[in-house]
Amino acid sequence: MNKVSLFCLLLLGPIPVANADSPFAGPYLGLQGGYVNGDDDGNEYDAQVISSYSQDSDLNGGLFGLFAGYNYLLNNNFMVGLEADFDGRFGTDEDTFQKNFGVIDTDYPYRAESNLATSIRARLGYIFNDKTLLFATGGYAGIEIEREWFTTGDSESSLNTSWHNGWTAGVGLERIILNNIAMKVEYRYSSYGMQTAASQIIYGTGTIERQDYDEHTLRVGFSYLFSNPDSRHAAAG
Repeated sequence: MNKVSLFCLLLLGPIPVANADSPFAGPYLGLQGGYVNGDDDGNEYDAQVISSYSQDSDLNGGLFGLFAGYNYLLNNNFMVGLEADFDGRFGTDEDTFQKNFGVIDTDYPYRAESNLATSIRARLGYIFNDKTLLFATGGYAGIEIEREWFTTGDSESSLNTSWHNGWTAGVGLERIILNNIAMKVEYRYSSYGMQTAASQIIYGTGTIERQDYDEHTLRVGFSYLFSNPDSRHAAAG
């Protein structure tokens, strides 16, 4: 056992077997908010050949939304579950300029913004003292990104809204704070893959933009646990 694991165990104290009536078992519903650190990178292609122009934006801001899931107790304090969430974003936009050979070109403004996001994930956790759950999570993630490319002097623009499909993974800690009320803190990394947007309207026939987006999020949530003893498998056997 390494020093970090030993320190965590000392903080949590003795580890009894999870109680058959643990509030963690069964369905739950909650609210969450947090911080988003997003990175939107792209390159311009002309007739399928990469050009000298590129764009990148830092889409940092806040998130708020709902989450819901179901937990199932296993033997030896372990838990598996399924969770889904849906988030709105605020302040996650940036107005910047494209780059030509890596140098900012103020003749060509660029704007990007993340809007809505969702995920469906598996969870695997370990319950300490019947009230604290340490878990890992991972699965599908999707997000809507709005991007706009401009010509000189903002005289014309090409607006594109794309839905990105990708994956997400992270870790978290959840604690029963009052009866069936739980609080959780969760970190997740999400990679949403590549999307292609046409910009020939303003830059000429055959011009496209290929954009890649990923983000780090830190979330705090509060949930109500609908304890359901009849549907559980007690860890105590």
